[in-house]
Amino acid sequence: MELAEAFTALASQARGSTANAAAEAIQGATLRFARMDRRCTPDLAQDCAQDVLTKLLTRFATGENPVERPGSGACAGYLRSMVANWLNDRSRETRRVQERRAQLSAEPTLVAPAEAAQDGELLEHLVWLRALLSKVADRAIADRHARHRHHLERGWRELEALVFDEVPLRDLLEVSERADAAQIRAARDAAYKRHERTRSGLAEAVGAMEREGLLTAEETTAARTAIAGLARRRRSNREDS
Repeated sequence: MELAEAFTALASQARGSTANAAAEAIQGATLRFARMDRRCTPDLAQDCAQDVLTKLLTRFATGENPVERPGSGACAGYLRSMVANWLNDRSRETRRVQERRAQLSAEPTLVAPAEAAQDGELLEHLVWLRALLSKVADRAIADRHARHRHHLERGWRELEALVFDEVPLRDLLEVSERADAAQIRAARDAAYKRHERTRSGLAEAVGAMEREGLLTAEETTAARTAIAGLARRRRSNREDS
């Protein structure tokens, strides 16, 4: 079905097979136009075509034909314009999210999860950052010799709890309630050393994953900055203890 015919059919409230054929013609043309744009991945082109068709169907439902003189050339031009606007909006949103993530990642441990709960965007970022570091930690642990994996696993669990769950270090130390100051200090020093080795392991894993193409540039930068943030958090905890 020609585009002009498809636009006219849907604007006139066509039903059944005619409406289906018209919708398929418009979606197919939109998909072709989207794929011609260098910014468009196959999945993005599919999303674009679906969203454009949905917007058009909403307008057609009112009996309106958005193209005043619906020749095939005019309809194609209208669809190209809708595709360009959709992709421009998506690009702006992607840049905004990336800039926000970069801003938040700059000092990942200075914002407490309790504070993040009051900011939906910030909370979403912390969830993303935690998942990213967990993926890096899984790689770091897998790369360790079996005899040493449990040390790295414990170190990551403790750092994760300290930073993302705000668990006090004292609660993570494996000491009895009757432990004296010297025993607590020794356990704390052991934890600091464990966390130092854990951060080194995480940093090595980031490098390996970057070389293998398993992390995007954004993920690599965020992970490295966050690992540095773990060091700042550790020093802060030490000074406060």
